[in-house]
Amino acid sequence: MVEITPTLPSLNLGTAPTDMEQLKQMLRSGNLEAAFMLVNTSRVTSLDRGLALQLESMQKRNEQVKTLTDQLANAQKQLGNATSDSAKGYWQSEITKHKGAIDQINSDSQIATLSVQDGFSKRQQAFEMMSNLLSKFGKTNDSIVGNMR
Repeated sequence: MVEITPTLPSLNLGTAPTDMEQLKQMLRSGNLEAAFMLVNTSRVTSLDRGLALQLESMQKRNEQVKTLTDQLANAQKQLGNATSDSAKGYWQSEITKHKGAIDQINSDSQIATLSVQDGFSKRQQAFEMMSNLLSKFGKTNDSIVGNMR
């Protein structure tokens, strides 16, 4: 059985050193809007990568459950066809083993689902924050232009 630990990656400004250089240049020039957009876009990209990995692992779990369910059905069929006590005992233990594995994967899936929901929530918050700050930057610019008149 594969053990998968659901986690989201931390903020990463991209793999290219130019992202960090761009950020430094934006901050030096006082372009806070662009610097914020770069950081927030990098955060959303990082969250997207984490969510994609989590969704992929959930699909793998679903495939494992399907395989185990097929094996469980086969074991139950074999139990029904078994004539000796030793054969019945063997198939009963196989059924128990498959049910336990399915239960474990389902438990892991529930935890992973909560983590994915949290990731989508963080992604939504990042977009809301970006939208709110861009709106505030726009209002500030409008106020500055209005004061200059």
